[in-house]
Amino acid sequence: FTDGLDRWELAGSFLAAGRPHWQDYSRAAADGTAVLASAVPEPSGFAVLFQEIYADDYRGRTVTFRGQLRTAGVAGQAGLHLAAGRPVDPPGAHLRDRGGSSLTGPGSSDWTWHEVTLPVPGDAGIIRFGISLAGRGRIELRNPELSPARPETQE
Repeated sequence: FTDGLDRWELAGSFLAAGRPHWQDYSRAAADGTAVLASAVPEPSGFAVLFQEIYADDYRGRTVTFRGQLRTAGVAGQAGLHLAAGRPVDPPGAHLRDRGGSSLTGPGSSDWTWHEVTLPVPGDAGIIRFGISLAGRGRIELRNPELSPARPETQE
């Protein structure tokens, strides 16, 4: 996150709720850590802070997204998200319907490594990776990595 949140987007079902819910979640970056947090006591829906890349180099392969997560006061679920699909798919629905996740439960946790692995379809146009939060709380991500899974060796 040397460039802060450049090229990272905030999306999710909370945006469909319209005003006043379009400000229910906030995002920030500092010291190599991305933060997604509820901005009101009872936020609507869920939020996803993600980056999107072209899938050209990953089609037909398996990718892994990993990073360290820390949570505080999570009332619902929070975690890593990884999805592959068409660029026209809405980010929230796309991540929930065709992606994978590494979810934490309610409460708070110290820095812990999480990862999620996903096969990228041969017709995928994009890969989206990031963090999500449903409900009240805060999730932080540091040391993110997106990489092709290592090929399995045959014995």
